[in-house]
Amino acid sequence: MEPREAPGDPRGSHRAGMGQQKVSFFQSLIRHLVLDLADCCPPNGAQERHQFKSKDELDAYLRVAHESVAIGRETLTAVAGQQEALDRSEAVVDSNRYVIEKSARTLRGMTWWGSLRNYFSEEPEAPRPRTSTWLADRRAGLRGPGQQAGERTEAHSSDPPLWRDQPRDGCSNPVKDERQELFARKVNGETADARLKRAHVAGQGPQSLSEVARMQDEYLESLGKSLDEQRGIGRTLHEALSEQRVQVDRLEAGSEGLEDATRAVIRKAARASRARGGWGAERPRLYKFVAFREVRSGLFLSVAGEELRLQEPNMSKACQFAAYTSQALTGLQSVLSRKWLGQHWISGALGVRGTGLGKNEEWEVDWRRPEGAFFLLCSANWGSGGYLMAFPKKDERLGQTLAYDLRLGGYNGEERGKAALFEIVDCESYRTTDVVTEIIQKKTPAELAAEEERKRRGSLISLGALRTG
Repeated sequence: MEPREAPGDPRGSHRAGMGQQKVSFFQSLIRHLVLDLADCCPPNGAQERHQFKSKDELDAYLRVAHESVAIGRETLTAVAGQQEALDRSEAVVDSNRYVIEKSARTLRGMTWWGSLRNYFSEEPEAPRPRTSTWLADRRAGLRGPGQQAGERTEAHSSDPPLWRDQPRDGCSNPVKDERQELFARKVNGETADARLKRAHVAGQGPQSLSEVARMQDEYLESLGKSLDEQRGIGRTLHEALSEQRVQVDRLEAGSEGLEDATRAVIRKAARASRARGGWGAERPRLYKFVAFREVRSGLFLSVAGEELRLQEPNMSKACQFAAYTSQALTGLQSVLSRKWLGQHWISGALGVRGTGLGKNEEWEVDWRRPEGAFFLLCSANWGSGGYLMAFPKKDERLGQTLAYDLRLGGYNGEERGKAALFEIVDCESYRTTDVVTEIIQKKTPAELAAEEERKRRGSLISLGALRTG
């Protein structure tokens, strides 16, 4: 059924043109409105059957549209607050990065080569405040159709619902608000239905359809404004959420890099303190006896001569280490050979050959994560550190992993993702009386080796005496 129109009425084509320009979501809605409005004024004089039905329904449709705009404004306000929080977080990360870079430069200047490098390098640049593009445009008033929504969001976020209209004040705002228009139609001005009824009482039947058309145009204009504002809010929200997604990824990467840089500065400060005054007042103390099991393969780190291997499925004495700690540094001494785990001072090869805890035997171990900790040798990569990595060696014929190659990698976040994870196994139950006594007496590895040699020779002499006797 199509709406009936008076012959020669020019508003029929105008209404058709207006209906084609609206969003598809409201097309069926407007079609029903036109039907109801046309039924209010039938040509046979039966207007009293539909006196005020169309007005109530149109107000309900406008109420839904205004509620959508209010929800969009509140959402935009929440997104703006979230954007400001992200900007503050990024400013904190940038400030911390600047402090860490300044600290690293100061530590580097404590050495002769480091001071020379600082002389030919620039000072770290202080961070600048960052503001998101869409938020800056919104504050500057550069937004398009959604500009009014962005500017009035804070003002209307705590207002009552839009259908609870307030009296209109033409001097307060040059731009008419939708609520004021709705209030003017409902209270201040004469409603369209009242005009229809008055026209019917006065016997002005032919003019009633013109009144309906004018009322329909007013409602269509209000709906069009609401749709334009919703479209602008939607574009702003899309731009804001897209920018925030990129910003969150940038914050995550920056936080990881800041963690690595902080640990590197703490590590270098501890090494510089030890290099200038030995271990200072704090000497290395025995932390615990531990074994390290690689998470991926389930094998233990073991000592074979001066080599470090990853091949023992069960824990033995060759897999146990005495861990000494001081500040952020850790020293690992093999219980079997009494040698220290580190790298060769010339070739840089990894092995268990150190006779004491020197610069090449300093490790960083995260004891807070016993279920999966990284190993970082502080002296690797010219003092920058390097993570311990395990690469499987596969047999081409069998297609099985026979052994693992242990090597030192880089020190940044990307290299940390490739590093081997080790489960820290507590070996306190393995401690014997001899080991405890040797640790308490703090004998040097040379003294311990000489004592073992004397014990071996004494046992041989006793055995020879028994045979001659």
